[in-house]
Amino acid sequence: MKYKNIHAATQITGIRLKELRESKGLTPTSLGKKINKHHNVILSIENGKTDPSIMILSQILIALGMEFHEFFDERYDELFKEAVDRVLLNE
Repeated sequence: MKYKNIHAATQITGIRLKELRESKGLTPTSLGKKINKHHNVILSIENGKTDPSIMILSQILIALGMEFHEFFDERYDELFKEAVDRVLLNE
């Protein structure tokens, strides 16, 4: 399994989502409205407090005009590696 550290994967999913949302010029509120969810759902994911379901992530990516392979790309891998390296350094 590529992403063995689930906590890091949740954190990176949030970081990646925030990067992409901001690159599209959207606020958490405007993205939430596009998927009929409260902005707190978006913020909870972005802050790494909630791991989104496949359905919610799919809705978010559609709203951002993206596909899964674009979300889980080299940038995601890079962020994940950095997060795991930070955890290992702190152990």
